[in-house]
Amino acid sequence: MRGTSAVIALAAFAALAPGANVLVLTTSDLTIDSQWVASLMASGHTVTIGQAWGEFDGSDPLAGIDVVVLTGSFNWNSWSDMPSAGQTALVDYVANGGGLITTEWTMWRGGDAVSSFAILEPVLPSEPTGYVFRTVSPVTYTIALADPVMNAGLPSSITFDPDSFSGTESLLVPKPGAIGFFSSDFVSGSVQGYGVVGWDYFAGRSVNISTCVGTLQLAHSDFSQLLSNAVEWAAGGVAGCPADLTGEGDVNTNDFFRFLAYYQAQDPRADFSPGGGINTNDFFAFLAAYQAGC
Repeated sequence: MRGTSAVIALAAFAALAPGANVLVLTTSDLTIDSQWVASLMASGHTVTIGQAWGEFDGSDPLAGIDVVVLTGSFNWNSWSDMPSAGQTALVDYVANGGGLITTEWTMWRGGDAVSSFAILEPVLPSEPTGYVFRTVSPVTYTIALADPVMNAGLPSSITFDPDSFSGTESLLVPKPGAIGFFSSDFVSGSVQGYGVVGWDYFAGRSVNISTCVGTLQLAHSDFSQLLSNAVEWAAGGVAGCPADLTGEGDVNTNDFFRFLAYYQAQDPRADFSPGGGINTNDFFAFLAAYQAGC
């Protein structure tokens, strides 16, 4: 499948599906792609297989897509970077209410090891991982934060045999303001690794998953449920309600204080006006969005 620029629609019964419309960037392996489709469709999602990460240039239509899954597993070493146009398209897509989920080696490539995804990096909720990874089996994820969507249908911890593509897992550390939903049993020195990390980015949401996802994990019932939950959570952005910075579904003082924290920290999520940078224009733009509500 490598080299294809065609988008292959593999969804069935879309009109009946209660879940999200998901675009999975191809792994370049038909068996793994098919299992992504089967796993997510079993949970009621509609799935389309798109371009590979190294060929994604924004030409895949994102209108009507709730969540994009950026896989970096089987074809992790096939390209040096995603085209700038594709990264820019994903940044705009998430900022305007879309959801993004990444699996490894996306964060590994974005760290000191390769330094890919420089344009996309501000959207990602984990710190760049550098070269900190491991090859181990099994892996255990443990719930670190109670969340009715991300934890739905799961026990307090799940243990699974991870897929290995020259390694199995990166050390993920949440950025300030990001949520570590599941911790991992991957600890490097005194640094606790996380299995699932997410945050709100403007009107959308972004999730990092620490492992390389392939046929083993997609066939694991608990891990497959976790992927579906991550899709549901990522699809719950606030398009049309940009002042809802907390993702609660409305605008209230929690959002106002969240904005003030972003503004003081010069966090890019406080950039509510054109022109770049964080200044009083952004403050007044946020106040207008706050007054408009949802």
